[in-house]
Amino acid sequence: MLRFARTWALGLTAAAALAASACGPQLNGCLAGDDGACVPPSPCAGLRFSCAESQPEIRRISSPAERPDGTKADAARGDIVLSNGQVTAVLGAIGTPRALSPGGGGLVDLVPAAPGAADELNQAFQAVGILPDDAARYTSVDFIDAAPEFVAAIFRGHLDLRPQIEIVTRYELRACEPGLRVRLEVYHGARDPLTVFPADALFWGDRSLTPFVPVAGGGYAHPELDLETIGDAFRDAPFVAADAHTERGAAYAVVACDSGSHSGFHSETLSAVGHERTILMPGDSVAFERFIAVAPGPGQQGASDLAFELRSQLFGEPTTHITAHVSAEGGAARGERRMSLLFSELLAGDDSAAQARVPWAEAVPSDAGEFELRLPRGKRFLVQPFRFGRALREGVIFDTDRDDVDLGGINPGAPGTLTVNVARKDGTPLIAELVLVPQAPTTADAVRGSLFGVFAEERCAPYLGPPHGGSPACNRVLVDASGSARFDVPDGNYYVYATHGPFWSLAREAIAMLPGAERSISLTLEPLSILPEGVLSADFHVHGGASYDSSLPDRDRALSFVALGVDVIAATDHDVVSDYARALRELKLEDRVRVMPGVETTGQILFLRPPGSDVPKVIGHFNFWPLRRSPALPRNGAPDDERQEPGALFDRVQKLYDGAGVAQLNHPFLASDLGRDTGYLAAIEYDPRRAVPAAPDGSHEGELARRPGQGHRNLDYDAQEVMNGTSVEQMLRYRTGWFSFLNQGILRAGTANSDSHTLAAEVLGYPRNLVFGGHTLANFDRERFNQSVRHGEMVGSNGPVLSVCLVDGTHPCSGPSLSALSPDGPARLRILLQVAPFVPVEELRFIVNGIVRKTITLTSPPDLDPFGTSALTRFEGEVELSELALPPNDVWLVVEAGMRLPLAGDLEDDDGLPDTTDNNGDGRVDEKDVAGEFHEPGRTSEDDPRFHLETLAPGAWSTAFSNPFLIDWSGDGWLAPGLP
Repeated sequence: MLRFARTWALGLTAAAALAASACGPQLNGCLAGDDGACVPPSPCAGLRFSCAESQPEIRRISSPAERPDGTKADAARGDIVLSNGQVTAVLGAIGTPRALSPGGGGLVDLVPAAPGAADELNQAFQAVGILPDDAARYTSVDFIDAAPEFVAAIFRGHLDLRPQIEIVTRYELRACEPGLRVRLEVYHGARDPLTVFPADALFWGDRSLTPFVPVAGGGYAHPELDLETIGDAFRDAPFVAADAHTERGAAYAVVACDSGSHSGFHSETLSAVGHERTILMPGDSVAFERFIAVAPGPGQQGASDLAFELRSQLFGEPTTHITAHVSAEGGAARGERRMSLLFSELLAGDDSAAQARVPWAEAVPSDAGEFELRLPRGKRFLVQPFRFGRALREGVIFDTDRDDVDLGGINPGAPGTLTVNVARKDGTPLIAELVLVPQAPTTADAVRGSLFGVFAEERCAPYLGPPHGGSPACNRVLVDASGSARFDVPDGNYYVYATHGPFWSLAREAIAMLPGAERSISLTLEPLSILPEGVLSADFHVHGGASYDSSLPDRDRALSFVALGVDVIAATDHDVVSDYARALRELKLEDRVRVMPGVETTGQILFLRPPGSDVPKVIGHFNFWPLRRSPALPRNGAPDDERQEPGALFDRVQKLYDGAGVAQLNHPFLASDLGRDTGYLAAIEYDPRRAVPAAPDGSHEGELARRPGQGHRNLDYDAQEVMNGTSVEQMLRYRTGWFSFLNQGILRAGTANSDSHTLAAEVLGYPRNLVFGGHTLANFDRERFNQSVRHGEMVGSNGPVLSVCLVDGTHPCSGPSLSALSPDGPARLRILLQVAPFVPVEELRFIVNGIVRKTITLTSPPDLDPFGTSALTRFEGEVELSELALPPNDVWLVVEAGMRLPLAGDLEDDDGLPDTTDNNGDGRVDEKDVAGEFHEPGRTSEDDPRFHLETLAPGAWSTAFSNPFLIDWSGDGWLAPGLP
């Protein structure tokens, strides 16, 4: 968990400390300490719900078939189910760690009993602070079966690594109630005063559930979290709600029962809400009661309605019942994409300033255009409709001064609707992806949207739907096997692109959309003969809705595999084994793509202390495939990766592979996220200019040589990402690390993966791996394919198709590999570079021991048609090794193709990694005092050759790289050249 800021304790007054002490040990419940038999009282007294029929029950799960529906559902055998016909809740069994919860007892799944409802909750667990050892570690659980009135589970334990701080939590589900009553009791049995924040940690995950907090300037907007001053982010609020903005997604709300407000902080990743921060003296105790409610979507109003009902019963707060009707004529899309409404209280007589408003609820009309919700009584409200991620000018101001308010009809007019048909030249319908971009006179600013300010950084212009959800998402639409897609589009002029990936032609048509108008266009695509026979394209880093930071439905994720022409996928959701088998089967696409079940291990609990580290860290992210998917186990059988150094994790995963596996180091130098290092080499502060020792020596580099489990070293993975997504800055950094290892003889296959979590923010297959070795989908041999991957028989690419092999008297055509070659006489590289006409290439680069030894400039035909099917070959020829000024000792050689790379240098922090570029345009890397930052290339103008590729994959810098050729001149075994 996050670091507990020292300033919290300093900020508490002596009066607060005395008040906490005066509470003293209480004799009810477990507030005097846990004797193993005490029972916390039933929380949230005074709540009453009624219904026609409800029978609470409590039991353990015995079969995967009992898991609730939804990609986020993670119930496993042995977990505890509480259900009452209204909701189903799943609590993690003792000894089943999940993410930030170290030993079970957290809320794993919570789903309403509505038709088609799906679980969207990642996790909620108990803690008393934000240090790793502030989480509750439960050691036992007791059941109370008092049906038909209620059922309850009593979890007992202590703070992780601090057994003197006792924790008892009661989860209770009563008849007819739409959620769980929860009471957390903390007893301080240690010797020194302790600052605590008894709370629920709600792990929303980025691009998943989005928290909503009714405070001034709040709603879906939250202040940035700074770990050093996190206390400044605390706000008191009457409740927190969250919804997934997906068609079947549930919405959630948490309401404190023992206080008029709860305290906490919020972000798109994590909320912590609970009792105010308190100093406990030895022998003191504290309790926190809350109700965790769930409601079916769409929208958040079901959850906020429950929050208002709970507060009405608990604190006597009156509410007003709001009804309205939104005209829904025309168009095919319904729900949030067509219309959502934000209800904000107006403060201080200011009807315009966002900071003078308190957002209280969001509503999504039904397909019939109707909606109803509750709002607090006695306030002045503005209801503002949103469409396409933008506020419409029309808004209605009203007062909640009576029991019922009917807002009447809200008629924003119908949007334009576009139908796009995609087919091959012979008329065969084609699965494809559509991308819309503004065309003059329409500007991006005129049609750019966001989710009430959330995800504004995504370049959604136009905004067709939430960028992290299903199609349409951001400015993208999937075309299914029918070859047709129909969707709403904001007014304006656009280019509509159709693509089937970088190895097919590209199609585009300009359109003008008018309100309420129906448009239909047809686009034609054709395959380009640029991918050699026996080569499959593969993406080894892909996420879907099962990941905590994605809401992309399995159906759309599976459809995207085919739409973008990727042949092989390693499914690598965070901490859960996925395979998309059900979605592919339902779509009848099993023969179009091969999916290897896998996982991205994602440590959350801070524990690692590399040399000189002031704060604990985690080990970054690693991918493993193929694994056995086991739905009866937590995380579908993915390993518990917490508090594990890489070598120990490799030992653990070795038993889980389904055949010979592949371990991949992901984004090695990626920065930390909410205090958690996502790249292992960044976590240990590896300097690529320094050698890795043969044994641990106390240095940062020595961390790689450790054998934490006495088996694998921390360095013993098979592959590492050289390209991850479309960032050219990150590629230059990861490439530097890979070259450093090659120079030291640490031979790891270099991969290129999309790390795609969505349809839009990261685009599947940009980049991807071209795996050579005679592989076909029809006769796919997973074992042989993964052997090719481990051996580095690959080229990484985000568009160019680079075929390169070494030719001499003995080797007719040997491709890149981690196996050394001993040339027989004069040797040469045979090269074929083919690209789609819309992919720009400017040069070939020949890199020897990390230094560019030769560059061949490439030019495009002057009449090149980016939407054509000709001019596919940009280079075909041979280059003698003698032209590369090779040293006499053994060498390694990499060939690259694509655009000229931007100038870059390490002028910011002297860590051996490029971090700045030519920021002032003078043709050289800037000096440290004027550098500022690395400037990524932005959206190009339409006359730039990169425009079309960058439209399909924002940020893409056309690049292909081979894995190394290891040249052993004497044939006595290849020797690494060493660091320069």
